[in-house]
Amino acid sequence: MAFARIVALLLLGSTWVQADDITLTDGTVFKNAKVIAHNEKSATISFADGVAMVKVDLVPPLLLQEPILKNFPGTAVSAPMAPAAPMEISSKIKEATDKGAMQASGIVLENRADGVVVDLGTIEWKQVEIPHREEKTVNIVPEGLGHTPVNQTIVSKWTSTETVPTRRSLGTVFVACKTSTAADDDEAITQGTPWSGRVWHVGTYSNLDDDGVRHTCDRYTTYPKEAYAYFAAHPGEIPARPPAPPTNPETTQTPVQTSTSLSTKPMNP
Repeated sequence: MAFARIVALLLLGSTWVQADDITLTDGTVFKNAKVIAHNEKSATISFADGVAMVKVDLVPPLLLQEPILKNFPGTAVSAPMAPAAPMEISSKIKEATDKGAMQASGIVLENRADGVVVDLGTIEWKQVEIPHREEKTVNIVPEGLGHTPVNQTIVSKWTSTETVPTRRSLGTVFVACKTSTAADDDEAITQGTPWSGRVWHVGTYSNLDDDGVRHTCDRYTTYPKEAYAYFAAHPGEIPARPPAPPTNPETTQTPVQTSTSLSTKPMNP
């Protein structure tokens, strides 16, 4: 009976609060859902197929609002919950996070209040084989000894291996960052402008478009504190330090191979 009453209250409360889909940080999706209660360990979600209880760290923080059953007639009034103490983040997590930041750049596709949508990419150094070919043709008949030249063509071929920069695409992503280039917000970042900065990958980002369709993409952040908090909860995802660009890129070359041919075809017919 108690469970049935709670369900009835949830159904009644749902007329007050607009429901939406909820995507947990592990990818689980609840349709027509709403967080109705939570504490420091778990959250209760009402959704289209019933009620579920999940770990609170799987729920996007913005959804952890006041329970809708608070002060509802016939429900117990609980004492206000004390704010949770800030998470202590070890110096090792901070140090590894700082080392794992990568320099990225791209073109801004959309400017939002809390960041930008960017076609993002990073620069990587790779060894690439580059083929070379040189051709030289000369008349080997001394001038004045005849009217028909004899052309000698020498073709030289070799391959060099060079360390060159290449762009690795990260796709269309959301980057949490300042949305202006000046402290007074007079120079807002606009669509089509280049963007660059030190970023960390911190899960996924989702939003509803004007048609009510939810879109999800990778989330990156430029804020160290957000990265510290994320990697403290997901230490296995701390990125390795990106390789430093070579100061003196090495270049190797295969032996030059030459071939010679003769022709009596006039150079300038």
